[in-house]
Amino acid sequence: MKKPSIEQTAWVLGHLAAQLREGGSFRYLIYDRMGYGHEAYAPLYGAGGMTITNVFLELSELQAEAEKKRRRP
Repeated sequence: MKKPSIEQTAWVLGHLAAQLREGGSFRYLIYDRMGYGHEAYAPLYGAGGMTITNVFLELSELQAEAEKKRRRP
């Protein structure tokens, strides 16, 4: 596989950063945010996409729990 261009890499990173900030499932990332069809599920899953979205979700949950603890009297 040929190395992607800087613009292509920036496009991917921008979508991942939006996913981290705004949340969403793996399916949301690839279908809605990135605009791919169902043919993208298996290759992007195999490349680690599900792992990335799961880590984003876990981070969000940890941040929410830490915020709850800070607010408790």
